[in-house]
Amino acid sequence: MSYTTRREMNRIMKTCFLPDRAVIAIGGDEAEDFLQGLLTQDVSKLEIGGVSYSGLLTPQGKLIADFFIAFDGKAYLIACAEDIAKTLLQRLMLYRLRAKVTLEDVSDRIKIAAAWGDGDGQWPQDPRLAALGFIGIGSKENLKQAMQNWQTVDANDYSQWLYEHAVPIMGRDFSTEQIFPTDINMDALNGVSYKKGCFVGQEVASRMKRKGSMRKRTYGIKGDNLPAMGSVKAGTVTIGEILSSNGKVGLCLTRLDRLAKTDNLQLTCENNPVTLLPPSYLKE
Repeated sequence: MSYTTRREMNRIMKTCFLPDRAVIAIGGDEAEDFLQGLLTQDVSKLEIGGVSYSGLLTPQGKLIADFFIAFDGKAYLIACAEDIAKTLLQRLMLYRLRAKVTLEDVSDRIKIAAAWGDGDGQWPQDPRLAALGFIGIGSKENLKQAMQNWQTVDANDYSQWLYEHAVPIMGRDFSTEQIFPTDINMDALNGVSYKKGCFVGQEVASRMKRKGSMRKRTYGIKGDNLPAMGSVKAGTVTIGEILSSNGKVGLCLTRLDRLAKTDNLQLTCENNPVTLLPPSYLKE
């Protein structure tokens, strides 16, 4: 009988840098208090070297951006979609007022990478879902050092991995100020703290959660010849909208009230049969 060594196990791990991601550094004496009053997650619980998942909302409760946030002991590092980084930085500057806070785009020297599969991660566990693997935020050199014993793959492999777990991401599945956090299951993915106190959009977000008034959730979807976008129907009734797909699996923004009234009708998209898959992490 042969045994797999730890080094061999690590080689089974897949890893890649996450493209189209930018990093904003927030430092200064009042950085924690500043972010604590804005973001959906409890920043005060973030330890040095840790990573959490959070977001910034409009006062109306719509999601401006979701992101990972890390703390290196000196500054908080927000890793967000590259397309929204400039807007997010400008929005944070508007909120800064007289706070003793520094804001800087550090994407030229700080990167983000992911590792997943069988093996041990040297980075913090993905805060959204343990099954997703690990998230590294730091200098490219330090990240590469950790990645050298793992299998480097294309970022499309990571996109497929997220499809398999029904986890949406900004840029691929949704855009800024279009959806509520619960629409993309952000609350179930540890992205919203309802106990931390006030944050921008907190009143709307808390009311939706408290009253259980979420009409939409993101479900996985599978079928043959799935379009990148399209309506999912039960008969003539639209049940949801495909957010993105790879042709076989994808994500669908699903109307829960309508889904409950389908009477087990075959769901279709462009006349092709499809199946909706509730994420395992949704406890509803």
